[in-house]
Amino acid sequence: MPGWVEDLLKEMFYGPFYQLAKVVWDWCIGLSTGVISQDPQHFSPATWKFVTETLYPWAMGIGLSMMNVFFICVFLKAASNLKENITLELCVEG
Repeated sequence: MPGWVEDLLKEMFYGPFYQLAKVVWDWCIGLSTGVISQDPQHFSPATWKFVTETLYPWAMGIGLSMMNVFFICVFLKAASNLKENITLELCVEG
């Protein structure tokens, strides 16, 4: 436990209440570091399986569709300017 937390708890709690506050603090910190130190595959395998098999392909499809829409809009913007030749650089500057 950091020193500043111990000083804060000593000011707020006296006697057995301080010991109880220290136990609660250590339990909360242990719980949070236990959760943070695990990767998603070990923390919740069923959830990770759902994400990789269901949500990831769905989000990938939406992302690819939006990227295609972006390039189509850029190409049509460049193609609507009939004074210039259509080149690949026009898609990049759009």
